Amino acid sequence: MKKFLFFALLALPAIFAVPATDSRFAEVERLMKAARRAMLIPGMAVTVVEHDQIAWSGADGLADLEQQVLATPETVWRIASVSKPVAATATMQLVEQGKVKLDEPIWTYLPWYPRKGDAVITVRNILTHTSGIRHYDYEAGEKESAEYFPTVEAGSHVNGVDREPLQFTPGTKYLYSSYAYLLLAGIVERASGLSYEAWLREKIFAPAGMKSSSLDRNREIVAHRARFYRKTDSGTAVVNAPYVDNSYKWAAGGVLATADDLARFAMALDTGKLLGVDTLKFVYTENKLTDRKPTGYGLGWHVSTDQDGRLWAEHSGGATGGAAYLLRCPSEGLAIAILCNLERPGDLKKLSMEMARAVTKSAK
Repeated sequence: MKKFLFFALLALPAIFAVPATDSRFAEVERLMKAARRAMLIPGMAVTVVEHDQIAWSGADGLADLEQQVLATPETVWRIASVSKPVAATATMQLVEQGKVKLDEPIWTYLPWYPRKGDAVITVRNILTHTSGIRHYDYEAGEKESAEYFPTVEAGSHVNGVDREPLQFTPGTKYLYSSYAYLLLAGIVERASGLSYEAWLREKIFAPAGMKSSSLDRNREIVAHRARFYRKTDSGTAVVNAPYVDNSYKWAAGGVLATADDLARFAMALDTGKLLGVDTLKFVYTENKLTDRKPTGYGLGWHVSTDQDGRLWAEHSGGATGGAAYLLRCPSEGLAIAILCNLERPGDLKKLSMEMARAVTKSAK
């Protein structure tokens, strides 16, 4: 009976959506509903930004399977590694103020972080994933820490990664690393004199109008917070995701938000509310290694240029029990924000691009 109810609930209509009177957004809604069902995702929310305005917002399915709570545009989800562009933005705000220097060794701001012999890790290395600090060992379950860490310094000790040697000389290779990115919260705190949480609230969430965004604190009551799920080993049903405490990685994957909030973040960047035009050009410039090989990553964003010369900046997120994708074309004021409560659901990048094509008829 429970399995029957689960699949019956997957077929619920997307009743929480701005009426799709425009055929383009009707297609976005169709894509959302079809993808959610095909991927066995309990609940999903999508927001479309066009010309730097929220043009359509909708949700489908369930935010909570056990309580049968419908997903809505007000549902709050884990944005996972889409937290990284947020952290990069906070860091670059301090660069603009002259309080952080990109090519300064991280020990200027993090004197407690262990030295790595003669290797010099810079702030830029952290932002561009070229630090040499490794990423999670998924097979060892490192991503699913259940321990609460009261400070960034304490969180940096998780799994003993801070004591390990670097994987390579900083700047010589690209290695995506949440263990490196979590250090940005400490850099922001040292340079600003505020807690990372306070900086985000005052300098990013408030100016952008991200009213439902916060750090993912388990003990706090968060209105409209989704519950989180993963597929069974067979991939034919879902179960509750394990308990995790994301306090060790606020900057790398510890933010909660609605899809509308992610859209507002994109709009705030595009309209200059968070960073200046010259800084944004720098942020979107593809980083190159010491051998001049391009990495496909700027300062907090995966970046690429389409056949029409338009820049695309995007980031995925894979949380315990959730997933996210934020696709942007800044020159067009276009963004697609996708959030859901299923771990590793499927190709959200492809879905976001299909939605972008539906809206513009000419997306990459």
